[in-house]
Amino acid sequence: MLIRRFVETLINKWDAPIYLFFKPTPTIEYVEGCKAHVFKCAASQCHCKTKFVHWFLNTQDAKSTSNLHCYAKAC
Repeated sequence: MLIRRFVETLINKWDAPIYLFFKPTPTIEYVEGCKAHVFKCAASQCHCKTKFVHWFLNTQDAKSTSNLHCYAKAC
């Protein structure tokens, strides 16, 4: 319940159009001890190896959407 509210608060702040390319609610995972939002591609026929994009939150560019843009171009 608490995590759901946290994610809903974040989603309200995300206003870049690139988020429309992915499923509306990302999951939160820890990869090698680093917290990440995991976005799932919303395309019905994705051309990438994986349908998931990890957005790591422990980096200096944690608010950057460049990896999401790169994924969308490849898909």
